[in-house]
Amino acid sequence: MQKLIHFLLAIMLMTGCARLREEPNPWNTTPVPVVFSLITPGSPVKVMLLASYSDRVKDPTTYPKAKVFITNGIDEVELTRTDSIFADSKGLMQIENGVTYTIRVESGDGIKPLVASTTVPVEAAQFILYSFNVTDTTNQSQYAAYFKCEWKIPSVNKLTDAYTLITSWGWDLDAVKKSDNMFTVNNSQLRYPAREDNLTISLFTSDVWLGRLLLNKRYQNQTISQGMDITNVLMNEFSGVLPDFSNVENGAGIVGSYVRHTRDLEGNIVP
Repeated sequence: MQKLIHFLLAIMLMTGCARLREEPNPWNTTPVPVVFSLITPGSPVKVMLLASYSDRVKDPTTYPKAKVFITNGIDEVELTRTDSIFADSKGLMQIENGVTYTIRVESGDGIKPLVASTTVPVEAAQFILYSFNVTDTTNQSQYAAYFKCEWKIPSVNKLTDAYTLITSWGWDLDAVKKSDNMFTVNNSQLRYPAREDNLTISLFTSDVWLGRLLLNKRYQNQTISQGMDITNVLMNEFSGVLPDFSNVENGAGIVGSYVRHTRDLEGNIVP
């Protein structure tokens, strides 16, 4: 199977009247603890704990005494540490749609506990139609095609949820709002790698924090190989690029969540 490249595309952030708590980001010469986690149903919880970089500190603290917990307001689970990653390796905390989860980090360095919450979207936005028709195969490296898709936003979702289209080919696709809960992408001059035999489209429904993170061009330009978890890809990139906002109290970073709807385009590719 040929290795596929995915790009983050067509990002829309739907904002409403809800008030969102944003913590000030203390990016300065003094290292501060940084927390990053993306939560989604069906995947074990992972939390990355780092310190912000400072050229004045050659060996920034790794918080060796740190403990990380996740709670759904009823049950609480302590995560297991491997280097800078804390994970629910036994799957003790089941992640469910519509539930709010809180990450609490006790650094053990005399710093107040780091706390951040995210509410998993109630439903994934759904593709209601999608078509992919090859129009030109004369170029041996790139074929031309016509691509169209539409998706519908569930009425039960928050107005602050965000929607991100991810495809297998990596050319910009501009989504157009058809109505309050309907979007469409219509590209009549799409080009994609010739003889690619497994193209996919995925629609990510995320909370506002992940939605804002993906507005950063640095993250949009990262590639995701087939089979790789979006959480791992963004976690690796986050360790090198810190955004200018945070939802982590007493520290910095992002704790967000998402659900997704994926469809294969097999059968419509090779003319």
